[in-house]
Amino acid sequence: MHIKKLTLYSFRSYLNESIELSPKVNIFVGDNGAGKTNILESIYSLASTKSYKNKDEDMILEGKDFFKISSEIEFENRIDTLLFIMSRQGKKVFKNNVEIKKISEFVGNLNVVLFSPEDLFLLKAGPSERRKLIDLSLMQISF
Repeated sequence: MHIKKLTLYSFRSYLNESIELSPKVNIFVGDNGAGKTNILESIYSLASTKSYKNKDEDMILEGKDFFKISSEIEFENRIDTLLFIMSRQGKKVFKNNVEIKKISEFVGNLNVVLFSPEDLFLLKAGPSERRKLIDLSLMQISF
């Protein structure tokens, strides 16, 4: 499984951007504040429908009412399109242009693993935090 194309609209620092990704290695280079982490957060958000950093509403570009993250994902010789839209009123998700009514049925269409320096708290935190990580991982693989 890999993301062929990622399109961001009103997401964090991106007004309207499309990125073609390699099936092998992708390296994002730029100055501080250029938006490298925003790309990674958009991929995580598309997979999980939530931010790993802050409140979900903070992902909407300032001055806008909503954001859209769309992608083309190649999986077992087929291409699926995923779309995640979030406004201040709520979230909507689509697979191959069909709205998925339950967010839980959408999670698992794109599998991601994120490890950031902040995740080191898992070693020091209580078991409830580790269970949250395991629950999210299991949700992605059991559909």
